[in-house]
Amino acid sequence: MELPKYQNWSPTGFDPKGLNCDDQQDWLVAPVSINRDSGPLEQSNWEYVIADLERDHADTDWEINRFGHWACGWFEIILLRPGTSAADYATEIADDLQDYCVLDESDFCEKEHECCEEAYELDVRDDFLKAIHKLLPNDGDFSCWEEWYDDDEKYLEVRGVTQDAIDSAFWEHAEWYVESDGSAYVYDIDKLAADIVNNDFPVLLHSGESWRLHLIAQQTMPLPFD
Repeated sequence: MELPKYQNWSPTGFDPKGLNCDDQQDWLVAPVSINRDSGPLEQSNWEYVIADLERDHADTDWEINRFGHWACGWFEIILLRPGTSAADYATEIADDLQDYCVLDESDFCEKEHECCEEAYELDVRDDFLKAIHKLLPNDGDFSCWEEWYDDDEKYLEVRGVTQDAIDSAFWEHAEWYVESDGSAYVYDIDKLAADIVNNDFPVLLHSGESWRLHLIAQQTMPLPFD
């Protein structure tokens, strides 16, 4: 695949070609770039190419250029001196990307997983716990709903379940979808919660009253709401 010269390149069809970089107009544009909104795929491919260029090619034959942009805040591209090994390498990368869009499968998957972990900590975990909460029985004076909202950690503790165990079950069964910008979502979180509770933690469905009687029968300490 032939790489474009910078004088003929622009980030979008709404931008002028060959903006600035007057002394590099005939340099070639690498087939990877990065911007403020780049997700795991663009980040992974960018880092892969940068690492190869830094390791194997003279730093006088390629250069990272950064620009402000009206749509994405900023973006970076790599310009390559024509007729150099760096330019030949970038041409090979362009050919590889035409066959398959991922340059380093392991790194890409790791970055996707990091996106999922971040999403879980930010909001998915709360959504998952709320989905579990909706499954709990409401039995009047000993309402599981109220008990959960008063102290969800205590609710789990008195039933012999840890938050770590629930987290582990979530990661074992959850199916994720990661957008190109790195946003991560879980497919059908309500069904996931129901499957995990019914199959792994049915004890969570014990009502407050029946669980209180169970604890008394086992001669354990009464619940805090007794």
